[in-house]
Amino acid sequence: MFIRGNMKKISVLILLASLCGMAQAQFQSDDEVVTAALNQKKFSENLGRHHISLGFLGYFKSTSGDFKLPGFDLSQGTGQYLNYRYSFDKNVDLAVDIRAWTSDEEVNGLKGEVTAGGVGIGLRYNPGNIGERLFPYLQANVYSVTEEYKLSYVGLSITGNNEDPEVGFGVNGGFEIKLGKLISIPIEANYLYGKPLDDISGYGFTGGISFNWGDVN
Repeated sequence: MFIRGNMKKISVLILLASLCGMAQAQFQSDDEVVTAALNQKKFSENLGRHHISLGFLGYFKSTSGDFKLPGFDLSQGTGQYLNYRYSFDKNVDLAVDIRAWTSDEEVNGLKGEVTAGGVGIGLRYNPGNIGERLFPYLQANVYSVTEEYKLSYVGLSITGNNEDPEVGFGVNGGFEIKLGKLISIPIEANYLYGKPLDDISGYGFTGGISFNWGDVN
């Protein structure tokens, strides 16, 4: 009788301990679900901590008139850029930006080539995502700008470049289309100002690819 009574008590204690364990496990499971949901929300609100972007599908138009002669126009070309960005938070990035435009043309044996652009730093403002995949931005940059050109005709050529880089400025804005956790597609318009040898100032449009990683809390 004594043993049976103790066995009942032990059984009740084991049952209570099991219920407590199940409840604790359920609470932990619920916490994990909440944490995962919060992390997913953070992920959907930013592109990550580190970013490398390559712009390779671009158009640029110099508006100064320094690269345009009657019947010979080097003012239009392709635009490219490469940048690395570090996100302090979901709204502000520090950028290291390399940007250039190139143009070439040949008319009646006269061939011209020009490459101009700059290396600099900038700040990017990200106002917030639109939906889950669209991330608009606006970026301002300070550049060390350079220019190099070559004119050739019947085996003769003239080349030039500025040995001392000049200070230039730029602004670019657009949006990133997030394809997944690591990849997005940037599409932007940009304006560049600088006078290394000639006035290389102008505007352009560029598309490319971005690689994003890290976490922004």
